[in-house]
Amino acid sequence: MEQQFNPDYAGLCPTANCGTTTPLIEAFATLQSGNCTANCSATACGTAYKTVRGYHDQCEMSNSDAEKFHTYEDTCEDASQGCNFKDSKFDPNVCTSDATLATATLFPLVLAMFATWVAAA
Repeated sequence: MEQQFNPDYAGLCPTANCGTTTPLIEAFATLQSGNCTANCSATACGTAYKTVRGYHDQCEMSNSDAEKFHTYEDTCEDASQGCNFKDSKFDPNVCTSDATLATATLFPLVLAMFATWVAAA
């Protein structure tokens, strides 16, 4: 789920390239070497955090990467290093056309799988 627009954040989050994890690995290395869990106000910490936030919100992440993200989240958000994916508030209950298409395509499949599972139980 996308995070809601926050007017305190300047700029939009970078778009993550979910096909490669190199920027994610480099961003985590910057967060670690910059001691960004203690203080995330440095520009390098903010840039790295925004990259990781992009991957967290736009891509499938391993559980360990998601946990690493959350170790930086509070400190970096408190240091105003957050970013937005939309340029204004939005209704999270309204799907975009891509999300609607995915839901329309996947819901019958999931429902059929669930029905099969219930019937087998």
